[in-house]
Amino acid sequence: MSRSRPGRKNKPYSTSDRLELSSDAKVLWALLRQQPQNLQTLCKNAGISRRTWYRVRPILEQRGVIKKVGDRYALLGFLELEEIIEKALGQIRSLEDEIRESTECVKLDSDVEIIRTKAQSSTLKRAMTSQELASEVGMPWDDIKKTAYDVAKKRGLQVQLGRDGMEYFQKKDSFTES
Repeated sequence: MSRSRPGRKNKPYSTSDRLELSSDAKVLWALLRQQPQNLQTLCKNAGISRRTWYRVRPILEQRGVIKKVGDRYALLGFLELEEIIEKALGQIRSLEDEIRESTECVKLDSDVEIIRTKAQSSTLKRAMTSQELASEVGMPWDDIKKTAYDVAKKRGLQVQLGRDGMEYFQKKDSFTES
């Protein structure tokens, strides 16, 4: 027969208390749930003091587990939204790119050149819809829209509204500009 001790309160334990995680594991656990986090939030979410943080941080950074992102901390593999959108929009090619990459100039002799078509093996796109971009990034369009427009502007992409009401991201073709 088990008895509880008088005066003891049955307080709920956090996951890290039940698992008896070490301080570095608590930091990782907190970052797995949300990243990036500033120092104050991270210490609070991990349930550690600032002093403990300054002891654990160098170890986690030296092992390549965490990184500083601005004034916040994240796991090493964390990418900022802008980086993710950059990568996704990097798949878009212009007509000029396609022609340049799909043909080669062969010199037969000093006076004769021919242009030969190479085999096409590219998976890059000419345009990407806002929904395709949202799917590629893994977030709703409304959550990434502002950042997507900023990245498109920085990369020199144009955004056009299609007849279907969808926004299309594409490179400005020098062939169509006049």
